[in-house]
Amino acid sequence: MPNMSRKSNKGTIVTERRMHQSPAFRKLSTSSIFVLFEFLSRRKMVQNGRKGRWGIANNGEIVFPYAEAEETFKMVRSIFFRSISQLVEFSFINIAHHGDGLLKDCSKY
Repeated sequence: MPNMSRKSNKGTIVTERRMHQSPAFRKLSTSSIFVLFEFLSRRKMVQNGRKGRWGIANNGEIVFPYAEAEETFKMVRSIFFRSISQLVEFSFINIAHHGDGLLKDCSKY
């Protein structure tokens, strides 16, 4: 289980009720839920247009390296891999760029 003692200074994570009430969310492992919330905390939200709708400014540019999952959150690589796979399978995240792990080429979500 990841180390949850990390203090965040990023503020609030906003989700839609339909996300956490969905059957897909209920199928997620505990580790996958933790990884999902970490992805959500990395979004940069901006208001679009006159109606005040919110969008994600860094969509497709979010990075969450395996090394960070291991070092900061004490998550084993295989569990992080399964969490990412599960989040992609249930369409909570999409991989915009598949990093190769070399020369700091990280995947982007």
